[in-house]
Amino acid sequence: MYEDLKVGRIVLIAVVITIILNGGSNSIKPIKVIKTDFDLSEAENLMKKTWKPIHEMKNANLEIKPDIKIASKEEFFETYDFSYMGDRIRSSIFDSIVDIVEEDDFICYIPTIHDNGVFIKKAYIRDCRYKEEYAFLNAVELVVEENSNDKTAGPYSRFYRINIFRKNEEGQWFLYRIKGVMLIGE
Repeated sequence: MYEDLKVGRIVLIAVVITIILNGGSNSIKPIKVIKTDFDLSEAENLMKKTWKPIHEMKNANLEIKPDIKIASKEEFFETYDFSYMGDRIRSSIFDSIVDIVEEDDFICYIPTIHDNGVFIKKAYIRDCRYKEEYAFLNAVELVVEENSNDKTAGPYSRFYRINIFRKNEEGQWFLYRIKGVMLIGE
């Protein structure tokens, strides 16, 4: 009987801890999410424009190396057109490519839609709506999922990335955020 009481207390404590951890969550979730398919060829065109500057820096070994010695961030962005990417992504790419590439033994690979074996798995518009008090979080995003096929070997094997675009003031899509692999380094 004492063992049953002991087990019962342990179960009760576990249940209470679970309720506290899950019930005390302050995460704000949308009240409505609408997904609409997006044309894959249009998504591919956008992706090719977005990732073109990376493709232009790629050598025959698929390594990312700028053609010129970069003296500053400004010079880098004057040389390569990253206009389809948001500031955070641009800054992250600059830090990854220019700062790291200066180390002679570091090799940087960034898979893009331009590479053999990389394809768009899915593209859709995601419209997220929140309660009125959180309406500032409402967003319409273009989500483009990239993948590599099973036959892709080397640094791009098992590659997967989600590109999340938003529209700027002019109504053009720009890369706002990335989930998954941005670069592969050795």
